[in-house]
Amino acid sequence: THTHTHTHTQPHTHTHTQPVLAKEDMPEYMDVVGRSVRRDGGDKCWETVFNATETMAQMLALGPPGEEELMKHFQACEPMTALNAATFVGDAMGSLQGAVQGNHIYADGNMTTISIMCGLIESKAANHSLDALLPLLPEMNNRTKCRDNSYEKALKQLQNTSWGESMDRQWTWQTCNEFGFFQTAGSIESPFHPLASVLDLQYYRTLCQDAYSLPSTQNFSVPTSFTNSFYGGRSLGASRVVLPDGSVDPWHSLALTEPLTPLQTALNITPVFIDGTTHCGDMRYPQEGDLASLQAAHAQIAATVASWLPPRPIRQS
Repeated sequence: THTHTHTHTQPHTHTHTQPVLAKEDMPEYMDVVGRSVRRDGGDKCWETVFNATETMAQMLALGPPGEEELMKHFQACEPMTALNAATFVGDAMGSLQGAVQGNHIYADGNMTTISIMCGLIESKAANHSLDALLPLLPEMNNRTKCRDNSYEKALKQLQNTSWGESMDRQWTWQTCNEFGFFQTAGSIESPFHPLASVLDLQYYRTLCQDAYSLPSTQNFSVPTSFTNSFYGGRSLGASRVVLPDGSVDPWHSLALTEPLTPLQTALNITPVFIDGTTHCGDMRYPQEGDLASLQAAHAQIAATVASWLPPRPIRQS
């Protein structure tokens, strides 16, 4: 966005896995997550998660008796009321999203990969279909001996204005006011699809209003039309921009890939779509074992940026 609105300060730019289209409801994110789980984790993993979420949806449909049973089964701290259930589902779905978005890139760090996560999911499901969700849930709270699922607690974290390490308040403010990017559960490609009515757009709108004291009207929505008009959306008009995206990265679903308009081609906007890589995969230093697609992307990015730079002056001896 800086490149589009401040072209005089940046004559050329290399971005990373950047969605350029603002969209309030973003089921496309889970489209990619679902396909990636099938690809790297297998159909069995996808179906195991689907069976668990389907069972959970059936129990929630029973009302208070089902909510109470779910609370006991997962040892949740709060009753599975609508907002608490949505918070619970968001946490579980977020863990699977993290495994996909960080797949392989962080395999040598603290994050897990799709295949590792799927192994844990299938192992837990042997006891009970719902237990497939256990590897995706927060750890038990050592003090309360239960799992956090409180909407109110999540809300207080977003309302905390003290300085700290978390950027959740700032990022969520941007999503509520400019971008949307709300990752709902409605995608039919997603194993969380049975819970589409639990983690829906209205949940995120309510969170925005409650967290930032926004007007409590039923007409509240994120002004993504203005955002796309101001920054350009997929009609991006900046010049000399490289836009790398990985096929496994869920954010590529709102990125600018192909085709370009004739004007964008003339402006040297260069999408680089990298098969098999995920979030910010192109930012890692080239190393042995890199996918051929990533090696090719690194070479293309380097050559493209080099073509925009002035020739190096010849040093006089």
